[in-house]
Amino acid sequence: MIRVALDFARTMLRFPAGWLIWIAALILVNGVAPIVFLPAPEAVITLATFMLAAMLQMALFGRLGFVRLLGIGHVPWLALVPWAWLRSGVLPVGSPMRIWLIALVLLNTGSLLIDAADVVRYLRGEREPVLRLDVGPDLMP
Repeated sequence: MIRVALDFARTMLRFPAGWLIWIAALILVNGVAPIVFLPAPEAVITLATFMLAAMLQMALFGRLGFVRLLGIGHVPWLALVPWAWLRSGVLPVGSPMRIWLIALVLLNTGSLLIDAADVVRYLRGEREPVLRLDVGPDLMP
């Protein structure tokens, strides 16, 4: 599994700079920022969801490579996003946790939209890897 995770990370590094910034923002909001808010339930649930999504993506990547179907790994966010939105509404305006939760909702919603489009494209026949370790980085359409 460690080999798969390393290959996944190395493959992701082949994305163009704009996508890398997007991915870094998702990792920051879902995997790093929650640590600041531990042991709050919002932080614990977000970290658990982040780990579950990562495990799903690693399993898919290990079997299929970096294909558009990897977006299915973010399915746990379908529960996290509305819950985080509801939680943000009960926190004081301007509080750091509320700002973080709103950022999480916005970024994860954007990612889910991208994922949905990618999964549809995969189901319609676009099954070739988007990126591969064994070829140049210019495969991203």
